[in-house]
Amino acid sequence: MKTVTTGMVVLLALALAGTASAGKDKEESQLRLELDLVDGSRVIGAPGIDSVPLQTPYATMDVPLNQIRTITMGDDHETASFDLRNGDKLKGVVNLKPIKLETVFGRVAVGIEHVKVAHVILLGKTLQEALKRGLVLTARVNNLVLWNTLGSQYDVEHSVVGPNGDFLGGNFVPGKSGTAIRYTPPAGQVWGPCVTFPKEVIPTHAGTIEFWAKLTGFGDTLQWNQNPSFLFISDGTNAMDLHLNGNDGNSNASLANSGLCGDYPAGGHIGTKPYTYTWTYDALLGGSGQGDQWHHYAFVWDENGIPGVGHRIAAYVDGVLNTQRWANDTGMPFVPFASGRLGLIPWQGRTAGTVLMENIKIWDYAMSFEPK
Repeated sequence: MKTVTTGMVVLLALALAGTASAGKDKEESQLRLELDLVDGSRVIGAPGIDSVPLQTPYATMDVPLNQIRTITMGDDHETASFDLRNGDKLKGVVNLKPIKLETVFGRVAVGIEHVKVAHVILLGKTLQEALKRGLVLTARVNNLVLWNTLGSQYDVEHSVVGPNGDFLGGNFVPGKSGTAIRYTPPAGQVWGPCVTFPKEVIPTHAGTIEFWAKLTGFGDTLQWNQNPSFLFISDGTNAMDLHLNGNDGNSNASLANSGLCGDYPAGGHIGTKPYTYTWTYDALLGGSGQGDQWHHYAFVWDENGIPGVGHRIAAYVDGVLNTQRWANDTGMPFVPFASGRLGLIPWQGRTAGTVLMENIKIWDYAMSFEPK
């Protein structure tokens, strides 16, 4: 179970809640409404409504605000498109009085005719998730470098913590706990991530990249050179990546790996077993039926050695150490990336299959995990 210092929790709550009005907490999920206006302005605050009336061709309904991800208004300022958190989409006519918001400059009322897009942010749920990871033994909240839910293009471009991402492709579908990005890079494309982040999100001396991912359409056996890839960054000299592979292609056969493979900027390589081992996705990810399920992945490094592991780089699946092979993970100093961007779900020669990913977090220390 994770423990977090009270002061750190308060700081995170303040940083996330910002404009939420003071006073008694109503429920677990407090809302923030971000209104992008037609004149290019943005107004952010705690809303004075809890639902939005919508008239569709088949029904009249009040859509709960906490079930809405975005509302995009039409040019007539009456029709609207709703993207809901469960993946549903609704279209209809909105009959809404001016929206009252508690903002940093007081209470304001914004007429619906001035709204271009409305984004609903679940602050309480966000904080709750941050404090309830489940797998991590200890978590220092102020060591969180990046947190992006990957739940929509807006979410990609508005990180919960850290720099915003750039959306390059893919679509959004129901995920593990919310909405996930789904991406199959175009055939023949060498570098085709769906999302990128600045190189500065990669801590130099120690860190953890964690996320949830699901594989679909990859068959039974891990093939050579047709491997689902989760992340990649390179500056032409150093590289970091994490992927599944039947053979990671190392030119030195004694170092070639299979399974969950990774490379670290200092020249280190990891894998689950030698490349001569033939993996099925089920066997690698926990047993029968696990190949196409959601799993938690963590890529961990520490230039002084990961506590409890001894080596400087390791990968975990569902909180369990997956790495059994290490090469060149000692000796060379870690160096920051001079250029490049961190890319998610990059192309790795696949002929079929799709990767789903959600809730990526990067921490500036090597996390400790407990067995599942």
